[in-house]
Amino acid sequence: MLDTVDTPGLIVLNGPSRLVGGEPHFHIYVPLEQVSLATLPGNERLPQEALGPLFETALEEAWSTLALQGRANQSWVWPAENHLPFLRASIRFWPSFDEAPRYSNGINVGERLGQLNLMVHYVLVNLGVPQEALLATEIDSAETLRELAISHGIEV
Repeated sequence: MLDTVDTPGLIVLNGPSRLVGGEPHFHIYVPLEQVSLATLPGNERLPQEALGPLFETALEEAWSTLALQGRANQSWVWPAENHLPFLRASIRFWPSFDEAPRYSNGINVGERLGQLNLMVHYVLVNLGVPQEALLATEIDSAETLRELAISHGIEV
């Protein structure tokens, strides 16, 4: 196993993309994306009903919760019943995410996680946070994320 703390490379949330370059990176979106693809019509290797329990299991770990932040795995987060559990897991695991500018939505430049366009932003807006409030807030910590949700009536 490689530890991202000791191993250089970007933590890629979306792809595949040639823009990431030819260097080794952590493409964390791939496992959950592949599970989702296995339920598509014509490719049914997994029953659609399996996704609910798998989503719940994914929210028990920091890495899979992080993988769900990328647009490559947006179908997991779209259902309204997944919004609040996903937000709560994002808040719970945010402190374990590296603060360095190592995150990428598919380009070869790393940014801090809160600077990217994430699925947690989609969830916050759908739970009632006005876009203006979201755009005015840099989500740089679990506390910032929690305060933004609570200040708009979301029970986390």
